[in-house]
Amino acid sequence: MNGQKTRLPLWLLLIVELIVCYLAILAVISYWRAPAQYRALPEETLLAAADFSDFAGRAVSGDGLLLQNNTPGNVAGYLAWLDLREVNPIAVKFALDCPKQYAGGVLHVDLWNEGYDNDAQEYKLALQEGINEVEIFLDKGADAPDSAQLRFFTVDLADYTVTDLRISRAEPVPKISSGLLAGMILCLVLLLVTAVALFRPHSNYLPSEDLAEWGALNDKDSSKEAEPVNGWLKNMVRRLVGWYVEPVYQQNAYLHKQLKQCQENLSDCRFELDKRRQQLDIYANLLVKLQQDLAELQKNTVSQSMFEEFIKDNAVRQDSTVNLPAESLDSKQAAMLYAYRYLLNREPDNAQTVAANQCDWRDLRQIIMDSDEYKILNQK
Repeated sequence: MNGQKTRLPLWLLLIVELIVCYLAILAVISYWRAPAQYRALPEETLLAAADFSDFAGRAVSGDGLLLQNNTPGNVAGYLAWLDLREVNPIAVKFALDCPKQYAGGVLHVDLWNEGYDNDAQEYKLALQEGINEVEIFLDKGADAPDSAQLRFFTVDLADYTVTDLRISRAEPVPKISSGLLAGMILCLVLLLVTAVALFRPHSNYLPSEDLAEWGALNDKDSSKEAEPVNGWLKNMVRRLVGWYVEPVYQQNAYLHKQLKQCQENLSDCRFELDKRRQQLDIYANLLVKLQQDLAELQKNTVSQSMFEEFIKDNAVRQDSTVNLPAESLDSKQAAMLYAYRYLLNREPDNAQTVAANQCDWRDLRQIIMDSDEYKILNQK
């Protein structure tokens, strides 16, 4: 019983919305079935007043069409040829200041050609006293010729001028405006929302404690009577908002949970990436150290090979050396001999090397210490 009382406002709202939607649909259908409406395109002018001539063939001298007829039954008017091949409909707009004595007369505006003179292409204006502003649209029809005469004429007494004449192309206006269509769609959407809220199975389920601020109902309030004036409206709004906000909130909570999980996974990936990066740095340092050790090893290998070559060469030299007594030599020759013996630990290559020395012992000492042989012998 309490649930039926709660749903009663929804039933009333549904009935009102049904009536509104019905009227909106009727309005759309009536506009859709109404005759076509047109609007002029002033920038696409077809004829001007200067293009007209009277029925006697005299061209128009001014900016308007002066209609004068002093004999009832006679025809007085103007015509101009108009190309109809790519024109439909034709917008004709003009103004006419009708004196009092000619009020009630009829001004005819039509399209005419041989075999082409239909009532659908003719407009009759019953003149009223004062300014008559007219805008009409002439439909050329299905079997129109390539060209026809656009005529302004009258058979009644007349002495007035057609001014502000504008003859241009026209385009159809949409029968159903976007505002009317949007209003009908809005009514249907509201009707659908109310119907879903009404026929959705009743539940005392609370969407969430966080939805309390939206006015969701809870079990402990279901037993309380609503306030006499606005309690039912509050309950209806709360129930509607609670039912339709709940899925959105649950979806947002699910997305928030997924986002949090993604952030945690991203943090784990960043930690693992930093760990791998540190390992790569360690491997890079080890690689640099290995390259340095390899270079040092290659350097030692070269030095060892050079030393072995020197030993072999020195063995050959020792076989061909000439032992010279130091007492029989002068000071420079003795310096050369002692330099070889004490610095290079061997005898000179031959006697010519000792005899050709012209350096004192200081210069000779420096020369031998700068030699490759001395550096190899004293290499650490």
